[in-house]
Amino acid sequence: RLEATASGAGLFVAAGENGTTLTSPDGQVWTKRNFGVTHDLDGMTRVGELLVIVGKHGTILTSSNGSAFAAQASNTTNDLHGVAWGNGQFVAVGEPGVILTSPDAISWTAQESGIRNSLKSVMHDGRQWLAVGTKGALLHSIDGQRWAKVISPTLNNMTGIDLNGIAYG
Repeated sequence: RLEATASGAGLFVAAGENGTTLTSPDGQVWTKRNFGVTHDLDGMTRVGELLVIVGKHGTILTSSNGSAFAAQASNTTNDLHGVAWGNGQFVAVGEPGVILTSPDAISWTAQESGIRNSLKSVMHDGRQWLAVGTKGALLHSIDGQRWAKVISPTLNNMTGIDLNGIAYG
């Protein structure tokens, strides 16, 4: 099962279970890549030439060409599920309530989320960060470092619902 996709610089990339990673120049013909990762890869983003993939056991992989990847130290063994870029930094999210930030996708710093829910996805809309997760978790941040729960009557009734993705546009 493939979990994450990205494109840019003339290359499509898909990643998923058991470290499966595929690349394609046209979206039609795919090449399987082996980066020595055997656990699931769940989230991906591309900024210019830099591709960042996150996954189970704190895995963070980076690549400037989509063919060769380097493992980065996340300083966590918790599963990571989502990653995004905005306002000059990467933000990765996972379990339980893990939030990591990095200016370069190499050096990562843990941020306090204030929750224990699994965070599944994160995005930046040009002004603010939003992260979503299990049991209706929805967090907001202006700078990616200080996070707060979004309080809403609608969300109060969603404790049995898992939010797995978020987008803006």
